[in-house]
Amino acid sequence: MVGFKANAKVLKQETKVPVAAMKNGASPEVSCLLAAGTEIEGNFSARENVRLDGRITGEVKCSRRFAIGEKGRVEGSIEAAELVVWGIVEGNVKVHGTLHIKSTGRVLGDIKASQLVVEEGGKYEGECFVGMGSASDD
Repeated sequence: MVGFKANAKVLKQETKVPVAAMKNGASPEVSCLLAAGTEIEGNFSARENVRLDGRITGEVKCSRRFAIGEKGRVEGSIEAAELVVWGIVEGNVKVHGTLHIKSTGRVLGDIKASQLVVEEGGKYEGECFVGMGSASDD
């Protein structure tokens, strides 16, 4: 498992998986796909782009883009370079770049991000800090 720490099977780093469901400016490829039905309890970290259609209960850290599909769910905090949410996040979010909350996305927790884009229908509940340096301040 190159670049990932988790108790789950992941694709090799060399394998790029096109994900047609990732539309509207999101990356067309991911290095790690956690399919629907996958459940991880505990901390998860990755150094590559990740697409989650399953569930993670615990802390998530991703050095690149972390995308949560419509059936995906994170119950815990997330720190990522970029975050795209079609599913549900129950926990605080820290994004060093842009947080995209899509029309089906829900973030239930505090947000710290350099930039925030919320599509019509997307929702968040909690305090929101957006702007230069806000994602790197503690």
